[in-house]
Amino acid sequence: MGTIQVASSSRLGAELAVADVRNQLNAEPLSLVLAFCCPRQDPDAVAQILRQQLPAHTHVLGCTTAGEIGPKGYQSDTLVVLALPADEFIVSVCALTDLRALESTQWQTALDGARIEVENGELSPGAETNRFAIVLVDGLSRYEEVVGQAVRRLVPDMPLVGASAGDGLAFERAPVICQGRAIDNAAVVALVRTTRPLEVLQCQHFEMTDTRMAITGARPAERIVTEINGYPAAEEYARLTGLDSQALDAMSFAAFPLVVRNGEGEYVRSIQQVNADGSLTFFCAIDEGVVLRLVRSTDPRRDLATRLGELAGRLGRVDRALTFDCILRRIEFKRSLCLDAISDLLRQHRCVGFSSYGELLNGIHLNQTMTVLALGEPRPAEVVS
Repeated sequence: MGTIQVASSSRLGAELAVADVRNQLNAEPLSLVLAFCCPRQDPDAVAQILRQQLPAHTHVLGCTTAGEIGPKGYQSDTLVVLALPADEFIVSVCALTDLRALESTQWQTALDGARIEVENGELSPGAETNRFAIVLVDGLSRYEEVVGQAVRRLVPDMPLVGASAGDGLAFERAPVICQGRAIDNAAVVALVRTTRPLEVLQCQHFEMTDTRMAITGARPAERIVTEINGYPAAEEYARLTGLDSQALDAMSFAAFPLVVRNGEGEYVRSIQQVNADGSLTFFCAIDEGVVLRLVRSTDPRRDLATRLGELAGRLGRVDRALTFDCILRRIEFKRSLCLDAISDLLRQHRCVGFSSYGELLNGIHLNQTMTVLALGEPRPAEVVS
């Protein structure tokens, strides 16, 4: 049986970092390498050198981050790599480029081809297999909802996890990595079939309050809210949360998230930044007429420990847990002085991934959550009498 491998480097400079992680991987054939690249690295160089350093049959995908999750839990200024062995994972990939101009027929053609490829790949004869999809999107494209819904519609029978690429808190460039290139305004999709058991988990820690905010002015295409309850957006948000409107920052938005109810679900709609004109830019889709409710955080350590513990109980020992965690959670944990405790939990439960500008779960774009794809250990080989 192959090994799911993780490598991490804090070396600066693409050549040094890639050489470092490459040396940490053993020589077994790999089907997929996922690379999560800190903003201090040059993503174009990382993508190109990784492609050159790995065999042609190994798919190389990834993105830039707002922080990494690796062997030490929460990490910063690192390159983290997750590698899947070829004997247990069949992978097909496609890149959806120029999202603003991409037509639905192109989506379908690309994903149909990927699906055929992943179904035709050979694994152990007679072995039970599971399937899942990973989607990474340019975190500044504002196309996460479109991408998530489109991929979900075309592969409705697979668990779908993913996230928006990050750029620290600079919000300047957040490309995806695909087969040797760092691509802006794009998404990458990996369809995977495996003999490993797996399970998907979403974690969020909040409870509702009675405070409501009606969006009375917005520019949806830009995810900008200009008015809340008929007042300038930043001013009214600050009033209702008891904050200083002149001092709103990422810490403020992490501490006081907003939730929209959609059907039976409750989804966080997090604020990215306050603008010079007093408007608010959101990480997720937003529109006039939407009513948001203010929520308060519960104990994140207890919530995460319970959820990850229950996951391990259902799946058996978790080999690795591909993890997409909203950057606002990391900011909140730092503010509440529990960052190290949460980081220890991520390390103990073998999580690997990155802090993102938003998470995708089964086609839905989320904020201030953690989504996890847990991969169990190999199933015992069947004894043939």
